Amino acid sequence: KQWYQRRVRVASTEIFTLHAFGFSLFFLCSTVNIFAVSRLMLSGVTGSGETNGRTVYYPLLYIITFVGCFISYIVHDRYCIGGVYTVFGALELVMIFCNIMFWTQCDALDWRGYTISIE
Repeated sequence: KQWYQRRVRVASTEIFTLHAFGFSLFFLCSTVNIFAVSRLMLSGVTGSGETNGRTVYYPLLYIITFVGCFISYIVHDRYCIGGVYTVFGALELVMIFCNIMFWTQCDALDWRGYTISIE
C-alpha cells in the first residue's frame, strides 16, 4: 500500500497518560477561560458591558457535558457496554461546539457597532 492508503490509528490505551493529560489540560484551560470571561461580562468590565442572554448559559452546559463525558468514559472503560463510547464521543463534540459557540458570541459582542470594509 502507498503511504496515503495506510490508516494510522493509535488507541487511547496505547498512550493513555498522554491522552488523559491532553484532555485534562484542554478541559481545565477552557473551563477557566469560560468562567473568567463570563464573570467579566456579567460584571460589565468588558468593552460594551452587554451580555447576550445565551452567553451566560454556555459555562453551565459545558460543565454538564463534561460530567456526562466523564461518566460515559468510566462506564465504557469498566463495563465495555456497547454504544457508551459513542455517547462519550457525542458529548465530547457538544462540549467542543459549546466552547466554539461561547467564543463566537464573545467576538460578536466585542465587534458590535464596528463596520469592516475592504476597499
